[in-house]
Amino acid sequence: MKLDNPPDPKPPDFVSVESEMLVEAMIQYEKRNEAKEDAPPREEEIIGCVNKASIRTVKELCKQYRPDMVILLETKCSGDTADKVLRNHQQFLHLQIVDFKRRVWCLTAVYASPHAHLRSKLWKEMKKIATDMKLPWLLIGDFNDISKADEKKGGATLDMHAVNRFKRWIEECGLIDMGYIGSKFTWVGGVRGGLKIYKRLDRALSNSDGRIDFQMLI
Repeated sequence: MKLDNPPDPKPPDFVSVESEMLVEAMIQYEKRNEAKEDAPPREEEIIGCVNKASIRTVKELCKQYRPDMVILLETKCSGDTADKVLRNHQQFLHLQIVDFKRRVWCLTAVYASPHAHLRSKLWKEMKKIATDMKLPWLLIGDFNDISKADEKKGGATLDMHAVNRFKRWIEECGLIDMGYIGSKFTWVGGVRGGLKIYKRLDRALSNSDGRIDFQMLI
């Protein structure tokens, strides 16, 4: 994948749009642009990526924020449609990038399964990639696991075996957690016992070759 020179000037910060915000943006965009037509689509009609409302909204957001790269997670696509849209492994998309400075590096966008037995297959695939990796490598997305006890708040007793398993996978792949800006928790679950559940499921990881360059992106 080749990136053209980014436009100048460009907003300094990377912007992340949560799914609820994206749906709301879709609705508002449709209201503005299709006021003369039928009523705007209902929320349940535009969830997912394979529809005109989603495509137009993503284009509008790209025009507004001018990102170098857009990665769509939880697209609500499956089967043949997902293959045409994503062209990736079920739980990740792996790319080789040539950026505007002509640097070559690898990017893996991750959406790990919420099921532990499926995530274990993902970790095995990632270890294979790590073993052969010769370029700077950045992994970003929803890993659906935590690597420290303080990355979860509320809910049931923490499964430290699962925590240590994920932490060990990061170490065995030679990856470094790139940290975060803002709230530690990236996911909020349903209320249990009167308390919400908070977890840090989304993160960015890098190998040692990409640590300095990628730190500028986070």
